[in-house]
Amino acid sequence: PLLSARLFCIINDAVGDVVVHQVVTTDRFFPSEIGAGTYQAAVELPALWLAPGVYTVHFKLIGVRPSGREETQHSERCVIEMTGGAAGIGRASLAPPLRWSIERGRNAGAA
Repeated sequence: PLLSARLFCIINDAVGDVVVHQVVTTDRFFPSEIGAGTYQAAVELPALWLAPGVYTVHFKLIGVRPSGREETQHSERCVIEMTGGAAGIGRASLAPPLRWSIERGRNAGAA
C-alpha cells in the first residue's frame, strides 16, 4: 500500500519539451492508504491551442510507502496528433485563434 501519492499529468511536444505539467495529491480521492491494484486515471483539459504536430501525454505517480520510501510509476505514453495549418505560427507551441485588426492612425501618413 501507499500512504499518499502525487499524480502528475504531463504533455510533451515532439522534441520532448514539457507543454503541460500538472499535479494533484491523491488524498483528494483516497482519504486513507491506497491499496495495491489497478486504477484508471482520467483528466479533462480545457481546449488547448496546440500548434500542429505530435505530442505525448502520460501520467506519473510518486507514492510514499509505510516505510517512508518513495516509489515512482509511469503510465504508457499516448500520442496526440494535432492537425491544422501551420502558416503564421513560426516556432510557437501554442496556436490560439487570433482576431486581427489593423487601422490606420489619425496622423498616419502626415509628414
